[in-house]
Amino acid sequence: MVAKNVSAANTRPKIKTNPNKPLPSVSNATPDPKPASDDRVIEELKTQYATADLVSIFTSEVKAGHYTQAGRIYSLLTTEQVQTKSVSVFHLRLLNGLNDREEIKKVLLGPPLEDGILSGKSAVLLSWP
Repeated sequence: MVAKNVSAANTRPKIKTNPNKPLPSVSNATPDPKPASDDRVIEELKTQYATADLVSIFTSEVKAGHYTQAGRIYSLLTTEQVQTKSVSVFHLRLLNGLNDREEIKKVLLGPPLEDGILSGKSAVLLSWP
C-alpha cells in the first residue's frame, strides 16, 4: 500500500483574522423558538380537562405528576383560591413533587391558613405517596 501525498491544493486555506475587529453579525439567523406561552398552555389544559376551572386543572395536574404545569397554573390562581384547603394541600404536594424543601418549610412554618389547616398540613404531606 502506497501512502498518498497530500498536496497543498487539498488543504483548507488559513483565514487571517484581526482580533480587534468584531465578527460580522448574521442578519438572517432565526431566533430560538420561544417556550410555549402560558396562555396557550392554559387553553390546551382547559380543553384537555374539559373545564375552565383553574383549581380543578391545578389539582388534576398535581395528581398526574405534571409539577411544572401545575406550578404555572398555581401562579395564576387568585388569593382567595390559594387560601382554600384543597389548594393549600395540593400546593404542598406540588412542592413535594418539585422537591422544594425550603418552600415546604416556609409554608409549614408560616401563618395558619383558613380553619387552622396548618396543623393538618404535615400529616397530609407525610401521608402522600
